[in-house]
Amino acid sequence: HFQVSEDRKQIRRSPAQVVPVFNEERRKELTSRTVYCKGFPVTGVVLDDLLPYFATYGPIETVMMRSYLDKAAKEHKFKGSVYVIFKTKELAEKFLNLESVKYGETELIRKWQSDYLEFKKQERDSKRKNPNAPQKKFSDEKAARQEAAMAKGAILHLEGFSGETSREDVKRELISVGAEVAYIEYCKGDSKGLARLQGENSAQRVSEL
Repeated sequence: HFQVSEDRKQIRRSPAQVVPVFNEERRKELTSRTVYCKGFPVTGVVLDDLLPYFATYGPIETVMMRSYLDKAAKEHKFKGSVYVIFKTKELAEKFLNLESVKYGETELIRKWQSDYLEFKKQERDSKRKNPNAPQKKFSDEKAARQEAAMAKGAILHLEGFSGETSREDVKRELISVGAEVAYIEYCKGDSKGLARLQGENSAQRVSEL
């Protein structure tokens, strides 16, 4: 991707490697394969630790460490969360569909970047409308997933997918029939998958529709 001068003192992008135009289409394409992850230590973690860690889950383009400005210390500090851009959307889906992902002994919270940003937008809107109301934490969804996993009759087995069916398609169809989806274990291209719903015997109620 890069060229080094003969004296090895200068470097430039290869002329054959065209710089992509960052427009709305490009932004959406990047978002479609970007994952939000939270649960890393806020100190002692550097990018050189994270790049090989995420590379074990498939080729990635980049990892962006999220930071905030500590006004008292007058410096930016790591939030303990990152955005990861995988090489393909399918790789990002596979990573999100894993039953468990840990960094050290800590289970990571994982979400599509778009879902996380939508959650934060709703949180800000809610806070503006009712500043005194208690705010729901993003990690509450993880607790809901764990509760759903333990509920009896909450697993719905799915099959007969076409090659173009995506995880979002499956979730959309389940929601359209009134299912409360905790999470879905399915990757695009698979013929089978399963959905963990919320509430006991919820899978039976949906299958009877």
